[in-house]
Amino acid sequence: MKKRISLISAILLFALLISQFMIAQVTIGLGEEPEKGTLLQLKEKDNVTDDTKNAYRGLGLPRVTLSKKDQLYPMFLSDPDNPLSNPNNDYDDATKKEAQDKKHTGLIVYNLVEDEEEGLCKGLNQWNGKEWSCFQEKMGNAVGNITNCSSLAVNGAYKNTEPLNSSNYLTVTLNITKIGPYTITGRAGYNGDASIENGYYFITSGMFLTPGEYTIQIPGSGRPLQHTPDSSPGDIITLTMNDKPLTLANNTSCPLYIKVEDSNLRAAYTMNCEQTVVNGVYRLNQPLSASNTITVYITTEDDPLVDGSTCVLKTNEVDGIKFESQPIILTRNQTIPVILSGSGTPTSVDTKRLTITSNSITNVATCYANVPIAFTKKKILGIKGAGGADYYGYGIGYWTGIYASMTNTFGLGGRKMLMAPANFGTESTSTIKTEGYDFVDGGNDPLAGTLQSLINTHEPDIIVLGYSYAPDNNAIDVLIRYMENKGVVVAAMESLSGVERLFNRVLNLPTGTVTAAYRGGPGSIYTFNYMVGDEILNGPFGDVREKYWGEDASTTVVVNNVPPGMVNVYSTGNCYSPNLGAAGQTNGGNMISVCRFKQLNLVWIGDGGFWSRGVNQVEVDSNTICPLYYNNDFTPAVGTFGANSGATSVNIYNSFFYVNVMAWAIKTAQFDGYNTPR
Repeated sequence: MKKRISLISAILLFALLISQFMIAQVTIGLGEEPEKGTLLQLKEKDNVTDDTKNAYRGLGLPRVTLSKKDQLYPMFLSDPDNPLSNPNNDYDDATKKEAQDKKHTGLIVYNLVEDEEEGLCKGLNQWNGKEWSCFQEKMGNAVGNITNCSSLAVNGAYKNTEPLNSSNYLTVTLNITKIGPYTITGRAGYNGDASIENGYYFITSGMFLTPGEYTIQIPGSGRPLQHTPDSSPGDIITLTMNDKPLTLANNTSCPLYIKVEDSNLRAAYTMNCEQTVVNGVYRLNQPLSASNTITVYITTEDDPLVDGSTCVLKTNEVDGIKFESQPIILTRNQTIPVILSGSGTPTSVDTKRLTITSNSITNVATCYANVPIAFTKKKILGIKGAGGADYYGYGIGYWTGIYASMTNTFGLGGRKMLMAPANFGTESTSTIKTEGYDFVDGGNDPLAGTLQSLINTHEPDIIVLGYSYAPDNNAIDVLIRYMENKGVVVAAMESLSGVERLFNRVLNLPTGTVTAAYRGGPGSIYTFNYMVGDEILNGPFGDVREKYWGEDASTTVVVNNVPPGMVNVYSTGNCYSPNLGAAGQTNGGNMISVCRFKQLNLVWIGDGGFWSRGVNQVEVDSNTICPLYYNNDFTPAVGTFGANSGATSVNIYNSFFYVNVMAWAIKTAQFDGYNTPR
């Protein structure tokens, strides 16, 4: 039976220990001399692995429940010499905190709770003068694994007898599960034999402070001793972290080989930059696949040293993506394609301008490749306006009936051109790379309340106003607020009153300043102006400057008295009317029939049927109605228009201008639109 020591005996024993601490080293336990340099030694039996209860005895530290990472537990503030313990002291808060920090630095306790939000861990904690520091997070090396084998990559060219430089490095993506210091090495085993070193290696060191995913670059050093024999996969690279094999989470290894080129061979070739082609579709936040490549054509020199040399073509990394290829040159004096494989994940929708460099010893010129990233899906609200039949395509949001089929080339023309993958899509041949749309049918003539509700509910990126929409002042104010918030509006409006209200209120002019009038009738012909650097007149679908467009069926609306400098005038009121022949040619240079506003994202067209498509062959072939012409795949086409009563027909470009406008609208909505993150 254990005997309890009386309080007096305990005090005497404690006093004795304290006195011993003051004059000498002390051992508690078996009576050995303390190890050199120790003040206090706790000694157990020599063999602590004996299966006895004595083998499990250890040092017992205070068990506490810590509440705040940056505050000492109140139990440690009872020292009368500590200014924090005296409620009547005159110390300010800073002095108290300094006293607390200095008084208790190095204090160790065992915390019974874990509080992730507060940053407190369960187990041993040390007060470092400012906060509690968890022992477990400060001890041991980092632990992790390779996320996937495809993240492993070799960079640079390797030749025997030539030292590695800054272009020679490995990249790998790791999932770190335990923080701490790390040393990652990659040793090169000659010709696939890990036991035979080939004179070069890779190494990097550092500290992982938080768990998570990291992409690491491992610089190379040394110089390869031997080049890779023919038909060999190359030197095998053995990766370790902290002297342990670096593998996948399931302990599967990732084979990695490096081919070392014979330094007696020389890559001598020229890149043909004008033939560079970007392949595949690129999407935001989606890793590149095997289809994402760049084709570069090279012409090799007529030199025997070229045979068997390695061609190294690579790009810089821009917004998370890069490309590289290292093929063996087998022929001289030939033009051959080199396919650069892409890697990484696009982090933005900006077009990436990549620089392509080579290892050619005869030509150090660089090439460039522009990699477009597909625009994210856009929501388009279509409002048709009163009058006219939906199936001609005035209302972009309308999609029903016998013409609502992408195999039917009649009717619903504007909508079909938007939906055609050849124009807008995620195919490699799509002119504009976009992930598509969600269409909302806004009906005919929504009043202000309905229009505001449509905007609030659907949050459209683009609003398209069609034939004969005549918004009142309140509805126009709703549109203005939408555009002031970067909303994009394309308006093909030919209501005199609606157009006048639109211009005067958008431009903040007194009522009646800008006036609207009717101009040419069915089939009238107008000319697009010449402007430098405008992405609508000279856009991705073609250059329409100084080319013609045609009026559909009714009468064009033009505006007068627009103050100079407030809009980009795309087309004036100059026209000729086929109904009147040559006599119908009139001068309307001071009038505007098509324009883009400078302060807001608004394009206005004075013909509500600008993008209408006939529902039968007679209408499609007409010279005075349905001026939207396209091919069987809905790509824009030139049409002849305006021949009637002696007038001469001309080639019109309505469809080219229309898809250029929509390309501008999508791009604007993406980068500086209503739903663009700010």
